[in-house]
Amino acid sequence: MTEVDKSTSSVIAGDFTPYLEAIRNDRISFTRCSTCQTWIWPPTNYCPRCKENSVTWVTLPEGTGGTVFSFIIVRHTTIPEFKDLLPYVLGIVSVDGTDIRLIGRVLCVTDDVAIGDGLAPSFEGERDDPVINWNLARQRTR
Repeated sequence: MTEVDKSTSSVIAGDFTPYLEAIRNDRISFTRCSTCQTWIWPPTNYCPRCKENSVTWVTLPEGTGGTVFSFIIVRHTTIPEFKDLLPYVLGIVSVDGTDIRLIGRVLCVTDDVAIGDGLAPSFEGERDDPVINWNLARQRTR
């Protein structure tokens, strides 16, 4: 994997600002240890693996996608804002080039998704709370 952009500023534990700013710019950004190359999520200011505090923000290459690790089809909700979305797919997504998994909506017909399907990010960055949804990019052979 090619690292595109590294921040030289120190990482503040629990500060998701660089992650949210990346989404607003249609990108994905995570923290990574510069010493042992461990991906770290959620962001902390030290590496839980090697205990160094050489953690930086890394912006993934444009077009980085993911793979469906697991999913559920949500058919009922008690949250009024989600009722118009039913049914929808909520997935655990393995982000390509990292060992990080994110939870997000998979935008597809509920019967079309399967574990192992490739996903492309769909950024919703116009809002105060930007999110990454995922579109089916490639389906595994069944």
